[in-house]
Amino acid sequence: MSKTHTIKINDWFVDDILSGRKRIEVRENDHLYQTGDLIKFAPINARYQLQTLDGGIITSTDKLDGKVYKITFVESGYGLQNGYVAFGFEEVVEDAKSSAILNALESMAEVQKTGGSEW
Repeated sequence: MSKTHTIKINDWFVDDILSGRKRIEVRENDHLYQTGDLIKFAPINARYQLQTLDGGIITSTDKLDGKVYKITFVESGYGLQNGYVAFGFEEVVEDAKSSAILNALESMAEVQKTGGSEW
């Protein structure tokens, strides 16, 4: 059964992850990473802040919010320090049909909670 790991990453890697240039991570294997596990990156050390038109603030660390990645392979040895692994990852992308079904189910559940008064 796959696990979901939330791991910290310096924010200077955020753009490379989003563009696909960075697809391998070397880590201490304290999480016992396995192929098929999911990753949520938690960027740290925001490099910049942008103010939105509505007065909100977006930082460089916000770009990965909601994104999930799947580990595609895990390797140890091969010159890595003992207790460390290298793993590959790819973004998990929901297909549009699944998203539409999920949104419809959530809407139906909300209608049931309110007794259908919106219909």
